[in-house]
Amino acid sequence: MDKTKKMPISISYGEFKTQASEFLVPNPLNNCSLIGIKSGKEYLYGAISFIGVEIKTSDIIDKMITNGIKVENVDLHKDIVNKYIDEIYKYKISNIIQIGLDQNENMILKKVANRPQR
Repeated sequence: MDKTKKMPISISYGEFKTQASEFLVPNPLNNCSLIGIKSGKEYLYGAISFIGVEIKTSDIIDKMITNGIKVENVDLHKDIVNKYIDEIYKYKISNIIQIGLDQNENMILKKVANRPQR
């Protein structure tokens, strides 16, 4: 899928605490970690969020580059982001996710909890 209305946002969960709230994308240097689309900072967890507007893979890549996140191979990273969007749609709004690899070393998202702790 090359467009979405859902994106994970950074979230404090368990022992991991964060001060910022930003959309998360796969790290172009290590697609087994999530980074903030603005800061490039790594995050362990994200909460699936409805963003209200449809964005395309190219919009996500452009925003990363605009914010100074180095994307060496744009075509390869577009494929990764498309797979990421496919993974996002397996989960419901508010599900807490983290990124990982399956047995074939492909990127997957894993549900950690149904919703954030109160």
